[in-house]
Amino acid sequence: MRGAVCGLAERTKANLLRVLGLSDNWKTPLVINLDYPQANLPELQASRFEFSQIGAGLKLQLNLLITNDLSGHAVQRDLLRAILIELIYRERTNVAAGSRYAAPPAWLLDGLLQLAPGHETAEAAQLLETMVASNRIAPVDEIVRQKGELLEPSSRKMHDAYSFALVQLLLDSPNGQKKLLKFLQDLPDAPNDSVADVREHFPNVLGGS
Repeated sequence: MRGAVCGLAERTKANLLRVLGLSDNWKTPLVINLDYPQANLPELQASRFEFSQIGAGLKLQLNLLITNDLSGHAVQRDLLRAILIELIYRERTNVAAGSRYAAPPAWLLDGLLQLAPGHETAEAAQLLETMVASNRIAPVDEIVRQKGELLEPSSRKMHDAYSFALVQLLLDSPNGQKKLLKFLQDLPDAPNDSVADVREHFPNVLGGS
């Protein structure tokens, strides 16, 4: 199990580096802790991410419970989220102890996952074609604000397809990789308006705020 999770983490990181056109300049280790459910701790979540400042710098730890219904897709999403948080804070060495961390938005996580090798993009493309043909295209504001994890399965598939299309659109724009990286690095200072934030970083594609 340890080998499988570590292998999945390395593949997830390698795909992110490929998508963003980056070299591997990893600085803060990500500790992945695997455990089994415990009868005396029934309240433990299946996935918990810990972010803290210690004497040697930042500590990033992902705690995963090994259960019969453990989903490879869910684990990969949790790994990608943790890897992106390392990227966001890589150059921020002065984070105050007890600070809340900025996490990558759901649409970005789900869109990047769709770009990973092994994910079937044909279904997402077909769903998008159907929505275009019926003139029921979701606005960018709705995609950015939507919490995919709260949706029922059919709506979640549509959300993933829209997220995939949005991420691909941003990457294909002029200097798209650099702008998406800048968007990530600026998240700790981002305003509360998530839509205005993404528009501000991609004004030529989405229009500035």
